[in-house]
Amino acid sequence: MNQLNAENPNYRLCVQCKKPDESRYCRSCLSKNNEQKHGRCILCKQIKTGKDWCQPCNSKIFQENFDNWTS
Repeated sequence: MNQLNAENPNYRLCVQCKKPDESRYCRSCLSKNNEQKHGRCILCKQIKTGKDWCQPCNSKIFQENFDNWTS
């Protein structure tokens, strides 16, 4: 397992909570930021990942409509 420590070149501190992570924001802070910024999906109640974007619902809609696509 890839340990997060000072010797790891991927080591950073989350900008918000200062916990070690490989990204600018840890998963927990990113989720909180997305919820505050974008809210929750009215269909599935999951945190949206963009202004009009709910990744789980978008994936489901894409899968359901895939047969309707033409090339």
